[in-house]
Amino acid sequence: MKIVKNTSILLFLTIVTITFNHKAFAQVKYRKGYVIQLKGDTLKGEIESNSKKEFDNFRKIKFRASAGMPVKSFNASKLKEYRMDSIIFISRKIDDLDVFIKQILTGTHNLYEGRTEETDGKETSYLPDYFYTKSDETILIQDKPSKFKKQMIAFMSDNKEIVKALEEEKYNYASVIELFKAYNK
Repeated sequence: MKIVKNTSILLFLTIVTITFNHKAFAQVKYRKGYVIQLKGDTLKGEIESNSKKEFDNFRKIKFRASAGMPVKSFNASKLKEYRMDSIIFISRKIDDLDVFIKQILTGTHNLYEGRTEETDGKETSYLPDYFYTKSDETILIQDKPSKFKKQMIAFMSDNKEIVKALEEEKYNYASVIELFKAYNK
């Protein structure tokens, strides 16, 4: 009887261990992509994507040429850009930090998203920061929620319809993506 009980406990523990290990690793996946190094060399392969730690995509990446190959870590100071599936991240220095920003929209005016880590007591949240530039410029302007309307009117002053919509507050910081889509039409 004791052997059956011990075997049942061992079987139960084995199933629990396998279940938890599977769930722990299930969040990390590799997606097809490439990295462009500082000298312009392009390496094609796979980039780690962890849905539980999306913030990491804005700070560092793990790259491998293919399954089973060694994994290399890159931070934003080591790459020009990287692409995971259809998502492009470019390297920029913002507030003296090398970070990746996600390309949201391109056109005559480009929109990018960065992430800021904010800790409030015990909870950590990751808030989006938007950056924009005209297609022929390289200097990014950080959008400030408190100055959104004023910044966007100045930036998009060549489009009277957009300026009017901004003045009538049809667009706000939360709808910045729709604003850039409308402008780039």
